Amino acid sequence: MNKLYNSIDPIVIDDELLKLVIDDGKESKDSKEKSKPLSQQLEELTTLQLPYKRIRRIDNLSGLNELTKLQLDNNDIETIENLDHLVHLTWIDLSFNKIKKIEGLNQLKKLTDISLHSNQITTLEGMDDLQELTLLSVGANKIASLDNILYLRRFKNLSALNLAKNPVAELPDYKMFVVARLSNLRYLDYRLLDETTVRGAREQYQEDLQVIQAKEKEADEKEDAKRTKIARLSLLRGANLQDFDTFFEDLISEDAEYMKVAPLRALNDVLSEYKERFQEATNNFVVHMLEHHDLRIQERGQFDLVCQKVQKLNDDKALALFDEFGAKKKKVFKELKGEKLARSEAIAKLEELKTSTSLFYDQLMDQETNIVEQIEEFIREFETRLSELTGHALEIIRG
Repeated sequence: MNKLYNSIDPIVIDDELLKLVIDDGKESKDSKEKSKPLSQQLEELTTLQLPYKRIRRIDNLSGLNELTKLQLDNNDIETIENLDHLVHLTWIDLSFNKIKKIEGLNQLKKLTDISLHSNQITTLEGMDDLQELTLLSVGANKIASLDNILYLRRFKNLSALNLAKNPVAELPDYKMFVVARLSNLRYLDYRLLDETTVRGAREQYQEDLQVIQAKEKEADEKEDAKRTKIARLSLLRGANLQDFDTFFEDLISEDAEYMKVAPLRALNDVLSEYKERFQEATNNFVVHMLEHHDLRIQERGQFDLVCQKVQKLNDDKALALFDEFGAKKKKVFKELKGEKLARSEAIAKLEELKTSTSLFYDQLMDQETNIVEQIEEFIREFETRLSELTGHALEIIRG
């Protein structure tokens, strides 16, 4: 066996280790597969197994972009790191290491199966974006609080969970608590959940579940409102209208005279009516401006598309000219090289090629001039159209 495996020192993931791992699995590969350079084999690798290697740090996995399964169990790894580029990963085994915190996984959105058994983890976290997760094994860690179970409610596809040999698994009603809160769970601590247990758990914690669901609904509504607000702000900013949603409040706050009379209750009704009318007018204005902004975007898109088509057409013509000239030049050179021509004949052919070269240059320059003239005409039309749109927008503003 290679000395790399016999060493008592920590192992670093490097090309030597990866080559050894690949070579170990070559018996079933054909000769063509074996002859590929290491870099190509790594690029095509979909499964990498590195258990029992005394690895302390996850590193040097660049180039393994097609990897779907990664096995790093029974090592000395303390931190989950340097995995963001493995976006095709669906299965990862980091069990029997020294990991204290779940992190470095959020970019791996295709992960369905995670094993972190026998580590030193105290909290379930760091997996917010892994919505494809179906199996999570975190048995034999240091998870003690049932609050961790609530974190798992975000994973709608989670069907198998292992928490055995954690302090939390020793708590009274642990099983019923978990089953009640994770509605899609089918296996808990390696055991299939029967319908009687599931039904009983939900009945036992019915009131708690109603409270939890109400809070989640409220949180979801707030998040939706936040996303809507961000989307609208982005839309307004793109049209240079970002201040219009708070226009009225900004005007009032900057009015020193208003601040003096603001405490008067009689002013509230008048101000409320004025604010309503002001916002209606402002909203109408914003709607019109957004419509014009969309038209401007459409005009720019059409302008870019026309320019691209013209450029493509002229490029194709230029390439055809290149091919035609190249064929003529090749023919002349072949004749000069292959035939015993008199000096006068050779000079005549070179003169012919010189004439073709001059013509070729003139044709390219004509093409260049033609495209410049076309683009300038498109620019004039584009500017005219934008001026019309701007004039219409100004009419709305004056109105």
